[in-house]
Amino acid sequence: GARGGRGAMVRLLPLLLALGLALPLLLTSRVHVGRLVPALPFALLLAASGVWVCAGWLASPLRRASWGKGVPTPAVAPLLAAALLVPMVAGARGEMLTPLSPTWEAQAAALMAQWQGAALAHGGAVLVEDPALGDEIEGVRAATYRLALDRLYLLVDLQEPPATRAADARPPLFWHGALAALHEGAIDHPCERLWFVAPEISGEFVTAWREAGCVGAPNSVSLP
Repeated sequence: GARGGRGAMVRLLPLLLALGLALPLLLTSRVHVGRLVPALPFALLLAASGVWVCAGWLASPLRRASWGKGVPTPAVAPLLAAALLVPMVAGARGEMLTPLSPTWEAQAAALMAQWQGAALAHGGAVLVEDPALGDEIEGVRAATYRLALDRLYLLVDLQEPPATRAADARPPLFWHGALAALHEGAIDHPCERLWFVAPEISGEFVTAWREAGCVGAPNSVSLP
């Protein structure tokens, strides 16, 4: 009895570990999919356990048949796994061969790349995104922009203390809470800058820009 109880606990251990690791991530809002990678080994163990259980179910009627009395569960498991994996591999291959449409970040980076010359002429550009995104999502997007635009722009975090930079031919691209920084007057020469503005907050941006003492229309480009 005690040995059977320990065996049941051993079988349940992968499930308990998977739930303990993955559930907090799944129930947390705005979790990047990359953070779920540690749960992948447990998901594979659960899938393997399911295949083994199903193989046992299929092996039972085979043993009762006159021609299948010698069929063990280990002989059924590879066949069942192949029956599951082959269609999945074929489907995954078809998905991998399907060209993906550019992501929003890729489209925004391509647009900002086109305006690099104008940003240089205006002494730099400012990226204004929706504050509702939060610091984490904005930081993930900034990492994408840094990879795509590193040769064209020098990304400058507005939330970090200003650092002395060596001579750099790239125009600065200010990011991170730009709308709040504009309200607080923390952006130098706001009237002369080039602005990349998320369309959902264009009205708020124009109001803050005029409150900074600027007149006329801002040098702004609407993001996709």
